[in-house]
Amino acid sequence: FIPGRMMVPFPRNHLLMMTASGAKGSNANATQMALGLGQQLFDGRRVKRMNSGKTLPAFFAHERRARSFGYAIGRFTSGIRPPEYTIHAMAGRDGLIDTAVKTSRSGHLQRCLIKGLESLVVHWDHSVRDSNGSIVQFTYGGDGLDPCKASTLTSWETSKENLVDFGKRFGVDTGEATSETRRPENWEQGVRNSSVKRGKRPRTSMNNDKKNNTNKNNDNDDEEEDGDDENKRSSNCNHNENARQRHKEQQLRENPLPRHMHDGLEDYLRTKATFPLFQRVSQLARWKAQGQVQEKLAEKRRESIAYYRDVLSELATSRRVKAFCDPGEPVGLLAAQAAGEPSTQMTLNTFHSAGSTVTHVTEGIPRLRELLIHASVQKAAVIVPVEKATPVDESAIARILHAGVAIRLRDCLARGGTSGKGYHYHVARRKDA
Repeated sequence: FIPGRMMVPFPRNHLLMMTASGAKGSNANATQMALGLGQQLFDGRRVKRMNSGKTLPAFFAHERRARSFGYAIGRFTSGIRPPEYTIHAMAGRDGLIDTAVKTSRSGHLQRCLIKGLESLVVHWDHSVRDSNGSIVQFTYGGDGLDPCKASTLTSWETSKENLVDFGKRFGVDTGEATSETRRPENWEQGVRNSSVKRGKRPRTSMNNDKKNNTNKNNDNDDEEEDGDDENKRSSNCNHNENARQRHKEQQLRENPLPRHMHDGLEDYLRTKATFPLFQRVSQLARWKAQGQVQEKLAEKRRESIAYYRDVLSELATSRRVKAFCDPGEPVGLLAAQAAGEPSTQMTLNTFHSAGSTVTHVTEGIPRLRELLIHASVQKAAVIVPVEKATPVDESAIARILHAGVAIRLRDCLARGGTSGKGYHYHVARRKDA
C-alpha cells in the first residue's frame, strides 16, 4: 500500500491524514478500504473445500480460481460481492473464536514456561543456576548486568548539566572560570566586584563604622547606666565576631585569588577560616611576587585535570558495580513472562483485523506450543533401509534425492550482458537444475 498512489494525495486525503498521524486506524485498514481486502486466511490456511468440492455454493465444484479460495478483489469503498462478504464474515467469526480459545492456550503456555523456569536464579558469582546447582549460564546475559540498571552506564547528560555541583561534591575544578577571570590583572577587580555584590564595604568605611559604633555605645552607656550585664557581654561577643569577619575580608583583598579558588572560600567565611586557608593565600601571594603565578596555576590545572579523570573513572566503575544483577534475582520468571505476555497480547490484537494477511499472527501460538511443549529433544531421523538394490533402484533413488534438493531462483537464471544500467537476466533451463 503506497499512500502516494491515491487519487487524492496525502496532505488533502483525510483518511491518510488520520492513519499517518496516529489518530485512529492503520495502513491495513486504509488498504482494505481503498485497495482491496486481499486473501482471507483461517489459521494461516485458505478456505477448505466441502464434501461437494466447493468452498461456497456460489462457485463451481473443484474450481481453481483464487476467488473461490477466499481472495477478495473488492474493497469497502466500492463494495464487495456476496461470496467475498461471506468468506470475510467467516474469517471474522474465526477471529472471535481465537479471542476466546487461544487466550486460554497462550495462558497455559505462559504457566508452563513459568513452572519450568521458576528455579533459575542469579548466584553470587553472576552465574545462572537451577535448583540443583547446575549452571545454566556462566554469566547472566553475557555481561552480568541488569537491563534496568545498565541504562545509567552511558547517561552522562545529567552530569554535564550539573557540572558545577559535580565539582563541588568531589572537590574538582570544572573549568567554569573564563579566560578573562583567569588573568592576574583581573583577579583583584573580580574580588572587589564580588565583594560589592555580597554587600561588603571597604576598610575605611568599616573603620568609620567601628568608630561610630563605639561612640554610640559610649553614649548609650552614659544614657543607660542601669543596663544589664548580659546585654554587654553579648554586644562584646558580637563585636569580636565582626572584627574576625573584617580581618578575613581584609586578607582576601590583600591577597586576591582566581575564580576557581575563590568560589570555595564562601563556605569557610560562613563558618570559620582555618590556618591552612591563610597558608594557601600567602602561598599565592608569594607566587605573584615572584612572577610564577601562570606556571604554578598551569601546574595546578594539570593536577586538577588528572584528578578529574580519576574521579570520572571511579564514578564509572561504581556505576558498573551497582549495575550488576543482584544475587537471588529470579531471572527465570522474568524470561517466562517476557515470552508469555506478548503471546497473549498478539492473540488479542488479531480481533481487530480478522482474516487480514498483514496482521495475521495467530499461527504464532501453535508454533510456540509445538516448540516448547510438543517438540522432542532429539529430532527423528528418517531412515529407509533398501535391501538388494538393483541399478534401476539406485537410479530411482538418485532421481528422488535430486528432486528433493531445493532449487533457488538464481539456479534458473542466466546472466546476460550489460547495457550501461546494470546486468540483465533471462530465464534459462539448466540441465543440472
